[in-house]
Amino acid sequence: MNKFLKKLPFFGLAVLLVVLVAVTSCGGKSPEKIQEELLKLQSEAIEVALSGDLVRAAEITVRTAQLMAELEKAYARTSNRSSSNRESPVSDFSFALIPDSVDELYGSGLSGNIMITGYSGRGGAVVIPAAIEGIPVKIVDGFYGGEYGLEPSDFITSIVVPNGVVAIGDLGNMSNLTSVTLPDSVQIISYLAFAVNKKLTKINLPDNPELFIGTFAFSDCEELTDLVIPASFSSIEFETYRNMSSGHQFSGCGKLPIATRQRLQALGYNGDF
Repeated sequence: MNKFLKKLPFFGLAVLLVVLVAVTSCGGKSPEKIQEELLKLQSEAIEVALSGDLVRAAEITVRTAQLMAELEKAYARTSNRSSSNRESPVSDFSFALIPDSVDELYGSGLSGNIMITGYSGRGGAVVIPAAIEGIPVKIVDGFYGGEYGLEPSDFITSIVVPNGVVAIGDLGNMSNLTSVTLPDSVQIISYLAFAVNKKLTKINLPDNPELFIGTFAFSDCEELTDLVIPASFSSIEFETYRNMSSGHQFSGCGKLPIATRQRLQALGYNGDF
């Protein structure tokens, strides 16, 4: 008995080490593993909704929130280990050659170049390629997050758009997007472009005198606090909504600083925040 008692601290230390290893391995899950679990939960959530099991539905909601928090930490770990300027693999994107009909919509000279039309990568920090098979990327579109379930875009935390891109289409409703970097080549930020990115905190406006911002472009970006506006701007062309006097580009951006609001108003914005 006395021998056992003498060894007890060592048993305790061994147990503690096992617990620490378990906790460390849990916290070190890769983004891909966490995404797999999230997608499984999403499939189960549909079945549970049909069965009416409220208890399991609540458990899935709590576990989903935990996994999303884990995913954010996992992306932070991986982004610290990798170069933020490295282009994402071309295989992460769907794309097409710009047809004449789109060329007319966004301006002349774009047809035959590349338009990004969707995203299917693992998320995290996304750096859009400047060219695909030697053909320049001119339009970025199709990143919209899921309304009724998780889409690959919901796992994106940041986006860097390359120089040469002229127009931004639909990059809205992403669950984890926090920052966007736009090049000065961008002339058009279209209707609803970044709308409902509820975690977006930072984005810059391109230093382009021909910049056009469509209606509701940044609407309901509830956490947006850092909107970088070029000092060179004297005005911005804000699209108006139908017969209304404002296009409500920043409606629902209630955390924008007063100085930023005043600057936008001086540049021609007369909508709400």
